[in-house]
Amino acid sequence: MAIGVVTPVQNAVLEEPLADLTDVPFSEPAEEETKQTVGIVSWYSENDPGIRLHTASGKRFDSKQLWAASWDYPFGTKLKVTNPKTSKSVVVVVEDRGPAKRLHRKLDLTKEAFSRIALLGEGVIEVEITEIPRGDS
Repeated sequence: MAIGVVTPVQNAVLEEPLADLTDVPFSEPAEEETKQTVGIVSWYSENDPGIRLHTASGKRFDSKQLWAASWDYPFGTKLKVTNPKTSKSVVVVVEDRGPAKRLHRKLDLTKEAFSRIALLGEGVIEVEITEIPRGDS
């Protein structure tokens, strides 16, 4: 292993001295690590049997909103849900609890959210779910 010697540059002259550090570019902080998972999702609407008038978070249920029901994420969590077969994605907010644990699905999406990434007739699809860190849009 060779060790190099660094010598100062003789008679170095700055063309313009730095008045302050605003001229110095800062490196961007490393992006927060995003949590991504693969899972099965379905859709639900106010017409489904057993659906309450309000979500578990207390909002009036509206199948036209971009919401999700999940047991795994806290209320208010934003998730990017991507259908790998079509490359279509939608950002939803967790506002409800579900799906039924016995169904082994990760999320239930509102009718509107599901329709943006797949045909409603498919009913159940496999997706990639990426949690969006708080503060990002």
